[in-house]
Amino acid sequence: MTLKQYADLINQFVKQNPDALDFDVIFACDDEGNDFELVHHAVSKGSFSGRDYEMNSENPNAVCIN
Repeated sequence: MTLKQYADLINQFVKQNPDALDFDVIFACDDEGNDFELVHHAVSKGSFSGRDYEMNSENPNAVCIN
C-alpha cells in the first residue's frame, strides 16, 4: 500500500467517523491480533528491504508508521 492509499483510507474513515479523531491509535503486534500496543512514534521516511529498515537513508523507498 502506498502512503497516498493509506492517507485516502484514513481520510475516508475520518469522514465516516469524525469522533474517532480523539481516539488513541494502536497497532497489532502480529497478523493474528494476539497483542496490541499504542502508537508512540511519528511517521518516518527511510529505506526498506526485506525485514530491514533504515531511517533517514540517502535512498528512501518507504514510510514507517510506527
